[in-house]
Amino acid sequence: MRVLQIGGTYVGAQRIIEGETHRWLIKNGHESRVLYAIGEPDDENTVCYETRPENLSRRLLNKVFGNTPCYARPQTRRIIRYIKEWKPDVVHLHVLHHGYADYIFLLNFLAREQIPVVFTMHDMWEATGGCYHYSAQQCDGYKNGCCNCPAEPVTLDCKPSQTEKYFSVKKKIFKKLNNPCFVAVSPWVAEEAKQTALATYPIYTVWNAVSYTEKTALPKRANGKFGIVGVAACWDKRKGIDRFLELAQLLGDGYEIRLVGEVSTDIKERAPKNIVFLGRVNDAAKLSALYAEADLHISMSFEETFGMTFIEAAFVGTKSLGFNKTAIPYVIEKVFGYVIDSNDVSDMVNTIHELNQHRENCKLNSEEIVAVRDFFSADRMAKGYYHVYERAINKK
Repeated sequence: MRVLQIGGTYVGAQRIIEGETHRWLIKNGHESRVLYAIGEPDDENTVCYETRPENLSRRLLNKVFGNTPCYARPQTRRIIRYIKEWKPDVVHLHVLHHGYADYIFLLNFLAREQIPVVFTMHDMWEATGGCYHYSAQQCDGYKNGCCNCPAEPVTLDCKPSQTEKYFSVKKKIFKKLNNPCFVAVSPWVAEEAKQTALATYPIYTVWNAVSYTEKTALPKRANGKFGIVGVAACWDKRKGIDRFLELAQLLGDGYEIRLVGEVSTDIKERAPKNIVFLGRVNDAAKLSALYAEADLHISMSFEETFGMTFIEAAFVGTKSLGFNKTAIPYVIEKVFGYVIDSNDVSDMVNTIHELNQHRENCKLNSEEIVAVRDFFSADRMAKGYYHVYERAINKK
């Protein structure tokens, strides 16, 4: 089998998913290539399709005029030339929104050539006119064409006035493709997708994998406070930063909250003193150590299609606490964590106080850690994608 994966970025979770699948395919006698716009190659078969000047131009145009796929037309032509030359049996598409590629141009080409296509739904973009998440604002516009979009422009892949247009364009192109397959990264995404226009297509679930890095030693807290860790790329409203500030205020001095990720000066200035902002942590071993050293990992997000941080914490034995929203309860069930059924931060405070009295309940036992690492292993994920590729090719 000859598999070509295409994505916008080859960093973070995307690098793990695409890279581990790529290596598994090669290890098991298949041919595999990965194309990306941003990142660093792993080997000669992971190839960047965007030049530095093209990257700067695309980002500037998107910032000034709004996200649109047409600013990546040269990059997309390069992708198409690669497909024509290499002739893959199946094309696996990851995140292409945010203008990383002219997906309309690319999908029309794949439809003409009748090349089997697999989409991984890392968010809900495939089912909407331009947004990635809709649950927090309780929007069901995707059911009637995504017209009059209420989302803020910064949260869209296009202008709000264009969502109805792109909703229609995407659905028409999907119909032209050679029986496309959609892969959800969690059961919640699969359930949501089956309520959209994608319900007529095969929808499979393949859980993401998480890479494990042995933790390095960090200084222990000398104050004996109950330690909480939260991790995000950037702390904003969607990731629940306001709820973290409220949590810190309610918990008081007996607790210390460490937040990993970028944060604005304004948030730092109004945060309670028991929150420590660590900034971005790029060292995987150090991040694992931060999870391991904490008593509890907490997510304040109401909107997750997967929730990588829950698994990262469980891999080193730390349990998680989160709200009963979107994919979060599905993931927490797999990592033996705790779920808050309400939207109330004070209810979370009560649970944390109880766990503080029995800190042994904050850690996974050895059998649970093994179960988590096995379920979210790269091998399991790659095999799942391989079976989807087989179905896509056989349908051709």
